[in-house]
Amino acid sequence: MGRAKEWMMEQEALEPMYEWIEENYAGEEGSEEWEEAVQAYEEYCEHEEEWYQPEELEWYIYTQSQVGKFETQIQSVREAF
Repeated sequence: MGRAKEWMMEQEALEPMYEWIEENYAGEEGSEEWEEAVQAYEEYCEHEEEWYQPEELEWYIYTQSQVGKFETQIQSVREAF
């Protein structure tokens, strides 16, 4: 894999972090405020479960049949109680 491709993949992996920081914080990259925002993002990610990210959940529900959707809803209710 070339260096440019590797760099591009790293930037794509960091894109959600940059978007989250832009939405929740201000400041220039490399500043003290930016470092605080990166730490806040890492803490945010620790508390988020990947399974419940809206895009993945939408995809999962969209690909299920009507019976599958119903069973998923029933299972969610059971887990809640």
